[in-house]
Amino acid sequence: MAYRRLSIEDIATLVGHWQGRESERKIARLTGIDRKTVRRYLAAAEVAALQRDQPLAEADFADLARRVQSRSKAVSSTTRAELAGHEAQIGSWLAEDPPVRLREVHRRLVAEGVRVTYWTLRRFTLLVRSSREPQPTVIPPPRDSGVQTSDRAVTAAFAPQLRAAGVTA
Repeated sequence: MAYRRLSIEDIATLVGHWQGRESERKIARLTGIDRKTVRRYLAAAEVAALQRDQPLAEADFADLARRVQSRSKAVSSTTRAELAGHEAQIGSWLAEDPPVRLREVHRRLVAEGVRVTYWTLRRFTLLVRSSREPQPTVIPPPRDSGVQTSDRAVTAAFAPQLRAAGVTA
Protein backbone atom coordinates (compact mmCIF):
# COMPACT_ATOMS: atom_id res chain seq x y z
CA MET A 1 0.00 0.00 0.00
CA ALA A 2 1.20 3.52 -0.73
CA TYR A 3 2.34 5.92 1.95
CA ARG A 4 -0.42 8.20 3.21
CA ARG A 5 -0.31 10.98 5.73
CA LEU A 6 -2.63 10.67 8.68
CA SER A 7 -4.95 13.57 9.39
CA ILE A 8 -5.12 15.24 12.79
CA GLU A 9 -8.43 13.43 13.37
CA ASP A 10 -6.78 10.05 12.65
CA ILE A 11 -3.95 10.88 15.04
CA ALA A 12 -6.41 12.00 17.72
CA THR A 13 -8.31 8.71 17.35
CA LEU A 14 -5.08 6.72 17.55
CA VAL A 15 -3.91 8.58 20.66
CA GLY A 16 -7.38 8.27 22.21
CA HIS A 17 -7.21 4.49 21.91
CA TRP A 18 -3.67 4.60 23.34
CA GLN A 19 -4.92 6.64 26.29
CA GLY A 20 -7.68 4.06 26.72
CA ARG A 21 -4.94 1.43 27.30
CA GLU A 22 -5.49 -0.42 24.02
CA SER A 23 -2.64 -2.49 22.55
CA GLU A 24 -0.89 -1.56 19.31
CA ARG A 25 -2.52 -4.48 17.52
CA LYS A 26 -5.99 -3.54 18.70
CA ILE A 27 -5.48 0.12 17.78
CA ALA A 28 -4.39 -0.95 14.30
CA ARG A 29 -7.39 -3.24 13.95
CA LEU A 30 -9.88 -0.63 15.20
CA THR A 31 -8.54 2.28 13.13
CA GLY A 32 -7.47 0.44 9.99
CA ILE A 33 -3.99 1.95 10.29
CA ASP A 34 -0.99 -0.32 9.73
CA ARG A 35 0.51 -1.68 12.94
CA LYS A 36 3.96 -0.32 12.13
CA THR A 37 2.47 3.13 11.58
CA VAL A 38 0.68 2.91 14.93
CA ARG A 39 3.97 1.92 16.55
CA ARG A 40 5.75 4.87 14.91
CA TYR A 41 3.17 7.37 16.20
CA LEU A 42 3.13 5.88 19.70
CA ALA A 43 6.94 5.96 19.86
CA ALA A 44 6.84 9.63 18.84
CA ALA A 45 4.22 10.26 21.55
CA GLU A 46 6.51 8.75 24.17
CA VAL A 47 9.50 10.76 22.91
CA ALA A 48 7.34 13.90 23.13
CA ALA A 49 6.57 12.90 26.77
CA LEU A 50 2.82 12.77 26.21
CA GLN A 51 1.00 11.20 29.12
CA ARG A 52 -1.71 8.57 28.79
CA ASP A 53 -3.76 10.03 31.62
CA GLN A 54 -3.73 13.70 30.54
CA PRO A 55 -5.98 15.23 27.86
CA LEU A 56 -4.14 16.57 24.85
CA ALA A 57 -4.64 19.79 22.90
CA GLU A 58 -4.79 20.02 19.12
CA ALA A 59 -1.29 21.54 19.19
CA ASP A 60 -0.03 18.27 20.71
CA PHE A 61 -1.55 16.30 17.83
CA ALA A 62 -0.06 18.71 15.28
CA ASP A 63 3.35 18.36 16.96
CA LEU A 64 3.02 14.59 16.87
CA ALA A 65 2.14 14.70 13.15
CA ARG A 66 5.12 16.96 12.48
CA ARG A 67 7.49 14.64 14.35
CA VAL A 68 6.39 11.55 12.44
CA GLN A 69 5.65 12.99 9.02
CA SER A 70 8.65 15.26 8.62
CA ARG A 71 11.45 13.52 6.84
CA SER A 72 14.92 14.77 6.07
CA LYS A 73 15.62 15.60 2.46
CA ALA A 74 17.41 12.94 0.48
CA VAL A 75 21.05 13.66 -0.08
CA SER A 76 21.81 14.42 -3.70
CA SER A 77 24.20 12.02 -5.37
CA THR A 78 27.52 13.16 -6.80
CA THR A 79 26.26 12.31 -10.29
CA ARG A 80 23.21 14.51 -9.84
CA ALA A 81 25.43 17.31 -8.52
CA GLU A 82 27.60 16.93 -11.62
CA LEU A 83 24.50 17.08 -13.83
CA ALA A 84 23.42 20.26 -12.05
CA GLY A 85 26.64 21.84 -13.33
CA HIS A 86 25.54 21.04 -16.89
CA GLU A 87 21.89 22.02 -16.38
CA ALA A 88 22.07 25.11 -18.63
CA GLN A 89 23.66 23.14 -21.48
CA ILE A 90 21.12 20.31 -21.14
CA GLY A 91 18.30 22.87 -21.13
CA SER A 92 19.59 24.55 -24.28
CA TRP A 93 19.87 21.22 -26.10
CA LEU A 94 16.33 20.32 -25.15
CA ALA A 95 15.07 23.80 -26.13
CA GLU A 96 16.42 23.59 -29.70
CA ASP A 97 13.93 23.34 -32.55
CA PRO A 98 13.56 20.42 -33.06
CA PRO A 99 14.73 19.39 -29.58
CA VAL A 100 17.67 17.06 -29.26
CA ARG A 101 16.57 13.60 -28.15
CA LEU A 102 17.59 12.58 -24.66
CA ARG A 103 19.72 9.72 -26.01
CA GLU A 104 21.72 12.27 -27.98
CA VAL A 105 22.03 14.51 -24.91
CA HIS A 106 23.36 11.50 -23.01
CA ARG A 107 25.86 10.73 -25.78
CA ARG A 108 27.09 14.37 -25.82
CA LEU A 109 27.50 14.44 -22.03
CA VAL A 110 29.48 11.20 -22.06
CA ALA A 111 31.68 12.67 -24.82
CA GLU A 112 32.35 15.64 -22.52
CA GLY A 113 33.46 13.23 -19.80
CA VAL A 114 30.35 13.23 -17.62
CA ARG A 115 29.85 9.75 -16.17
CA VAL A 116 26.09 9.39 -16.01
CA THR A 117 23.64 6.68 -16.96
CA TYR A 118 20.79 7.42 -19.31
CA TRP A 119 18.23 6.71 -16.59
CA THR A 120 19.83 9.12 -14.12
CA LEU A 121 19.85 11.79 -16.84
CA ARG A 122 16.18 11.05 -17.58
CA ARG A 123 15.18 11.37 -13.90
CA PHE A 124 17.20 14.59 -13.64
CA THR A 125 15.55 16.20 -16.67
CA LEU A 126 12.07 15.15 -15.52
CA LEU A 127 12.74 16.65 -12.09
CA VAL A 128 14.11 19.90 -13.54
CA ARG A 129 11.25 20.28 -16.03
CA SER A 130 8.55 19.54 -13.46
CA SER A 131 9.94 22.11 -11.06
CA ARG A 132 10.02 24.83 -13.72
CA GLU A 133 7.19 24.30 -16.17
CA PRO A 134 3.69 23.91 -14.84
CA GLN A 135 1.90 21.30 -16.88
CA PRO A 136 -1.30 22.57 -18.48
CA THR A 137 -4.44 20.77 -17.47
CA VAL A 138 -6.28 19.58 -20.54
CA ILE A 139 -9.90 18.65 -20.05
CA PRO A 140 -11.14 16.60 -22.97
CA PRO A 141 -14.51 17.54 -24.41
CA PRO A 142 -17.37 15.28 -23.41
CA ARG A 143 -17.82 12.36 -25.75
CA ASP A 144 -21.07 11.87 -27.58
CA SER A 145 -22.74 8.98 -25.82
CA GLY A 146 -24.98 8.22 -28.76
CA VAL A 147 -28.07 8.51 -26.59
CA GLN A 148 -30.68 10.95 -27.81
CA THR A 149 -31.95 13.42 -25.30
CA SER A 150 -35.53 14.50 -24.95
CA ASP A 151 -36.82 17.77 -26.38
CA ARG A 152 -38.58 18.34 -23.06
CA ALA A 153 -35.39 19.58 -21.41
CA VAL A 154 -34.91 22.13 -24.18
CA THR A 155 -38.53 23.15 -24.05
CA ALA A 156 -38.49 23.52 -20.26
CA ALA A 157 -35.34 25.60 -20.37
CA PHE A 158 -36.68 28.00 -22.96
CA ALA A 159 -40.36 27.95 -21.93
CA PRO A 160 -40.47 31.61 -20.79
CA GLN A 161 -39.01 32.80 -24.10
CA LEU A 162 -41.31 30.54 -26.11
CA ARG A 163 -44.40 31.76 -24.25
CA ALA A 164 -43.35 35.36 -24.79
CA ALA A 165 -43.04 34.65 -28.50
CA GLY A 166 -46.47 33.02 -28.52
CA VAL A 167 -45.24 29.49 -29.28
CA THR A 168 -47.02 26.63 -27.54
CA ALA A 169 -45.58 23.19 -27.00
